[in-house]
Amino acid sequence: MQNNEYTEKDREALLALSLLPGMTRALLARLIGVKEPESRREESVPGQLTFLADLPGKGGGLLSPSQLLEATEKDIRQYAGRLLRPEAAERAASAIAGGRRRMPKVTAETLRAQGICFVTITEKSYPEKLRQIPDPPLVLYYRGSLPKDERPSVAVIGARLATPYGSKEARRFSGALAKAGVQIISGMARGIDGIAGRAALEQGTSFAVLGGGVDIVYPPENRDLYEALVSGGGILSEYAPGTRPQARMFPPRNRIISGLSDIVLVVEARKKSGTMITVDMALEQGREVFAVPGRNTDVTSGGCNSLIDQGSGIAVSPDQILHALAAAGRYRMSSGGGINGETGGKMREAAAQDEKRSQRMTLSQAVLSALSATDLLTPEDLLPQVRDFTGEEASPAAVRAALFSLQLAGLAAEEGTGFFRRAAD
Repeated sequence: MQNNEYTEKDREALLALSLLPGMTRALLARLIGVKEPESRREESVPGQLTFLADLPGKGGGLLSPSQLLEATEKDIRQYAGRLLRPEAAERAASAIAGGRRRMPKVTAETLRAQGICFVTITEKSYPEKLRQIPDPPLVLYYRGSLPKDERPSVAVIGARLATPYGSKEARRFSGALAKAGVQIISGMARGIDGIAGRAALEQGTSFAVLGGGVDIVYPPENRDLYEALVSGGGILSEYAPGTRPQARMFPPRNRIISGLSDIVLVVEARKKSGTMITVDMALEQGREVFAVPGRNTDVTSGGCNSLIDQGSGIAVSPDQILHALAAAGRYRMSSGGGINGETGGKMREAAAQDEKRSQRMTLSQAVLSALSATDLLTPEDLLPQVRDFTGEEASPAAVRAALFSLQLAGLAAEEGTGFFRRAAD
């Protein structure tokens, strides 16, 4: 997709169009020349958005946002009829024609007065990862700043009713990753999201995507976090300022959380929850998902353990996430194990060893794979296979530690003293 920036007049016109009653994102996207791949449903990884012409209003006969607002109702209907099905064209034309008689009160000027910024999908400053998802926001509002494309981002999400274990893990992962230069993305919700945001801000940068306007603090008890995010990262939303959060707004919000991220880390989640909806969106967007294992008897770990069973990465330490980011080819592990945020060809060579290593299993994954569901094995029995899987000289003590973690997660069971098997499903 080309980064063809609008004039200020067109930026403000697109803002106005996006706020018109009856104007959906899909309708407006077609009208200004942004389309989704026709084969999206058949593709395992969504294709990139494309522009129908180099600049709206030129070449392909597309009208720019300001031209749409200024065109006669007849011209709008004819124009929309070329791009949309008849019923959709009628809805779009009615929305524009009717909207001009009662233009929205939110304008670029009123936003500036509130300390709120906005960015449109055609601008270079629009987050590139978000631009590539199947249904990106055409207008993104924010307070503070936007995530930097050149730096890695990890979404840390989970249950609103976090357990002490989940709270501790959220702080551990978010703090360590932020200290390594990773941008932490969350929803500023109660529980894991809020804990992750606070821990990240103590060490680095964090951003929150809201299910309402960026001027609405929700939940209200997170006001201190909200203010800290504005000064130490950013608050983002596709919903216009003044929009009160509603339950139906959170699933669409979740696609932005995953869309801004390179990796999605699930700390705690029930099997059926909003967190799992975010995971589904992340997988559709081609994002890698990691889950923190939990005890089999904990309801809030049911979603995480299920994800691990289905093949997601097992998040045992922040270092695993850093190595996965390095394996993507855009980031480099520093000598101290952190990420320096540089990009480009020089880093690819430095990340080659990390990428090769990432193709092997982690210690916990190797131990789990080596375990039998029927035969009882000792740590010494597991060592040869574990070493083959990891490519490293694992010690019996390290295998025992991994077995202990797998027991806590309900994935391994000990029978007698020192004999282990894979836990029954």
